[in-house]
Amino acid sequence: MRFTVLLLALAASCTLAQAKTGRTYYTKEKVAGALEKIEKYDWARDQLTSAKASCEWLLLMSDQELWDFVPPPEALRALNVSFGRGCPVHGKEVFREGGQYPWIMSRERPFKVKCPVGGEEYPSNDYEPWNLESLTDEPERGQPIVDKGAGWVDQKGDRYFFVGYYIFWQRWQRDVLPAVRSLAQAYLLSGEPVYAHKCAVLMARRTYSTIDGEERQSDEAGETACVAVRLCVSQRGVRPG
Repeated sequence: MRFTVLLLALAASCTLAQAKTGRTYYTKEKVAGALEKIEKYDWARDQLTSAKASCEWLLLMSDQELWDFVPPPEALRALNVSFGRGCPVHGKEVFREGGQYPWIMSRERPFKVKCPVGGEEYPSNDYEPWNLESLTDEPERGQPIVDKGAGWVDQKGDRYFFVGYYIFWQRWQRDVLPAVRSLAQAYLLSGEPVYAHKCAVLMARRTYSTIDGEERQSDEAGETACVAVRLCVSQRGVRPG
């Protein structure tokens, strides 16, 4: 399995100097205090229940699915669908309806953005992740409105980034980044290794880069990657999905 091979290769590349040997922020005393509160107080138990509930969708994914869920660095991302222009049909009315970032998105409708005015979805095609050439590819043109990762250009020459907007705001900001925090909290408060394992998969993928056509670990995030991978491959009580 490609995922397993990559994790083992990363683990082998980590030096002992990079590896953490224990907690540095959440000390044993802090964790013990949190667990004591969970035993005593309903509000603390509710926090644990909430943390676990927010991770349920992540536990349903295999490790390979979770790895592939994270956008690679080559995937184009966009802060807005089209700065100053709004919607191809309703124009700037979308900003009056929904503010600066008005498009409606969900994890259940991957790579689709819905206009808050007319309710139509863009693009018309089903984007297949990932387009590793989206940063340099030419955008699609004409009708229907198709976005293969590099955007779409209308007849006036205005460019729209439907998929890039979804990748940045939904996949990264609403899915991947909160998932790391939720899994970490669930593991900290429950001690169940499955949460640490899934968190490690996400962290390892986030710090893995494809540079100049060669997959390798980002130097800047090397320590984080090593810690994540060592944790992932060491969870012998949880088989990779």
